[in-house]
Parts: sequence; C-alpha cells; structure tokens
Amino acid sequence: MLPAPVLIVWALVALFIALVQHNFFFWDTVQLASKHAHHFYDNGLAFTLLPREIDSGHPPTLGYLLALCWTIFGKTLPVGHWLMFPFLALIFLHLYRIGQALSDRRNAWLLFLLVLADPVLLGQMSLVSPDILLLCGFVMALDGRLNQRLSLQIFGYMLLAAVSMRGMMTAAALALAPIGLAPLPYYKNLINSILQKKHKALLSLIAVLPGAVLAFVYLYWHQQQSGWTGFHPGSPWAPAFAWAGWSGMLKNSAVLAWRLLDFNRFFEFLLITILIRKFWLSKIKLHYSNLFFLLVFLALLLFPSALWYKNLSAHRYFLPFMLGLHCYTFQLLMQADWTLQRKKIVVAGLSILLLLGNLQIYPRGISMDWDATLAHLPYYSLRTQAVRDLDKLGVDFSKTGSAFPNLSVNEMIALNGDMRHFAPFDLEKNEWVMVSNVYNDIQESDYKVLAQHWQERRRYERCGVWIILYERPAAPPIQ
Repeated sequence: MLPAPVLIVWALVALFIALVQHNFFFWDTVQLASKHAHHFYDNGLAFTLLPREIDSGHPPTLGYLLALCWTIFGKTLPVGHWLMFPFLALIFLHLYRIGQALSDRRNAWLLFLLVLADPVLLGQMSLVSPDILLLCGFVMALDGRLNQRLSLQIFGYMLLAAVSMRGMMTAAALALAPIGLAPLPYYKNLINSILQKKHKALLSLIAVLPGAVLAFVYLYWHQQQSGWTGFHPGSPWAPAFAWAGWSGMLKNSAVLAWRLLDFNRFFEFLLITILIRKFWLSKIKLHYSNLFFLLVFLALLLFPSALWYKNLSAHRYFLPFMLGLHCYTFQLLMQADWTLQRKKIVVAGLSILLLLGNLQIYPRGISMDWDATLAHLPYYSLRTQAVRDLDKLGVDFSKTGSAFPNLSVNEMIALNGDMRHFAPFDLEKNEWVMVSNVYNDIQESDYKVLAQHWQERRRYERCGVWIILYERPAAPPIQ
C-alpha cells in the first residue's frame, strides 16, 4: 500500500491536471510537444528525422509519446496533459523515497511542500513539457543512488538521455557527484574496486552505461542523418547560440543569478546560508552525502551555456538544480537541532513564499519566462476570446501581426483544425496587430507607435495578463 502522503499528492496532481487539461500548447511546448508529435502522427508513427525548422537536436521522445497517445486515445488537448500524469506521479513517489533517505518516514512529506510550491515546476506542470520527463528521470536516478537500487538508476539515466541534451548533462552530473572534490583518489579507488570486483563500484558503472550508450547512439544517428548536432546556422534558435562575448558574459552572469534567486527563491538560499552557518558555529559535522556535490556538478554542467551564449538562460533549463536545491535544503533542515514544530513552520513559510512567486509579473519592457510560473494561466482564455472577436470582425489573420508564441498555425497551438496563422509583427505591413505582455519580442518603441498612431479596438485583461487588438488607421499618420 502506498503511503498516504503520496496518495494525497497524486490526487492533488490529478485535480491540477483536470483544471488545465483544455489549455492549448504554450511557449516552447508548441514546438517540443505539438509540432514534434504532429510530425510522427502524420507519418504513421515512423521514427524519422524531424524537419530542420523544428529539429532542435534533442531526442524527440515527448513528441513521439504524444503522437502515440493521440493514435490510441484521439488527438485532443486533454490527452497531452494526462500524458504528464504518470511522470508526475513517479516524480512524487521517488521524492517521498528521497525524503525518507534524507530524514525518516514521518517527515518525508515535508519535501513535497517545497517541491509543490516551486513556481517553475508548477509552470511546467501546467504544460505538456519535456522537462517533466527530465525531472522524472532525475529523481528516479537520485532515488536509486540514495537507496542503492540499481534498476532505478539505470531507468533514470536512460530517461534523462532520451529526453534532451540537458538531460544528458544532468545524468553526467549525477554520475560525477560521488567524486566530490577529490577526483583523482576517487578514480583510483573506483578502478581498484572494479579490478577487485567490489559490488558497489561495479553497480555504479553498470548504472551509467545504458544511458551513456543511448545518448551516444542518438547523437551519432542524428549527426549522420542531419550533419549537425545541437543547432545549425539556419535554425530559428541559432541566434540564441551566438557567442555572447566578454561583456555579454558579464551580463549573462547577472541574468543567471537573477534566474536562481527569482520568484522568492532568494529566501531558500538565505535559509541554506543560515543553516550552514549554524552548523559551522556549533562545530557540528555536516553530512553532505552526495547532494552538495550534486549541486556543484549540476552548476558546472548546466550554467556555462547560460554564460557563454546569448540567450540560453530560461528558468526551466535549471530545474534539476532547483529540485536538487530543495532536497539539499530539506536535508540541512532535518539535520538541524531545531524542534520538529519549528522545522515544519520553516518549511511552511518557505513554501508560501515560493507559491507567492506565481503572482510576480515583470513590468512591460522586461522579458519574462512566462512558462516559469502559473502567472500565464489567464492568457489561454484571453487569447481564445481575442481570436473569436477577430473572426467576428472578419479580420484576415495573414494581415494581423503578432509575436512568439502566437505565430504558429492555430492547429499546432490548439488542435482545432484551423490552419491559419498570424503574420510576424511588422508595423509597416500589418493591418491589425495582436499584442500582449506575454510577448517578449515587442519593443517599448513599438508600443509607443501603437498608442499614438493606431486605433485600439479590443482590450482583454485578467490577473495582470493582457491582450490588445489594434487596427491600422485608415489614413497614414502625418509625419
């Protein structure tokens, strides 16, 4: 029988999915879920190379699974959202086991509060997201490591390798974590243990190999089929991989720090600092296990791309680090000599602060990762109403400008059979425009032109999210 805390969380997750199951594809999931799935669905589930315009170099595992589910259950939005449920269920099952390994059975459920309150995870839970699969592989492998379960480690590493190249880097961090800060002695001892056929060393090596082989096979196949790995110069996301330069790296360092502290996560780092200082002043031995070094290697492997390249610093890219941080916070807190009641109060307070991060919306002009919190949820109904009103007004979509993530064919966004799509935002060519604070690509200067020279026809707003429809005036503005 499963523990009551796990069953309760599963019920909450199921309720959450039921509430968002009709939401259309949003942000990067338009490509990474819908467009990939359409490719396999339209080709009879044959696993072929993705078209260049939607191939980002990652294994399209989610897209294939979604196409398979569409084939069995029908091509609807709820099918995609419910596809996430088994992976979310596994995430929280393994988190409970991790909580037991870091504390005990009575207090393991406290880890749920920290994780469920994470705005970035909640944002991804509301989507059909490959990052949910990535986190499932991560916690599965971590559970296997902490509880000495070889099968969990093998499946966890393989799932990480099958999801994305970030998943492969996350798997590498998990494999390297036991090395700690003394790699040479570790390797020497590991080699000696293997030569002496010691059980644990052999198991560690065996656990990593299947995932490593899977990653190599896919990357080699993709390179042979496409001639490139990661990105190619003609891809839509190639500008994001442009070298940032030294000044850009300095700016990216500030952005990265912002991402890690954003949505009230600053308070979690503050709590960690307080606890470590307490252990240090009390001269109490701090039992790091592998979690501290896991965070170190996750940072070493996941952070550099955010520093070196122009635009690879989305919040979701660091979800494994954030989840590992919750586990480390939980471990430190459980080791503290505070009363259990005080620990529960601290966890509850930190969880509330993290939840409040979902209410945070950046001022217009500051780009926001709208898939990183639940703040974007009003957008779905607002866009639906705006599209309905454009149809009532008889507006030609091909002459209506908009921006990411509202440029794909409507079928790819909403699975509604509508093959129309909006035009790229261009005030010289568009007759109408649909703008929103969800669209980061529209500049403040464009908003000024719209306010001064275009006619506002409709405005939709709810809980800080807004959409405005503008029509070009009948006569051009006098210059």
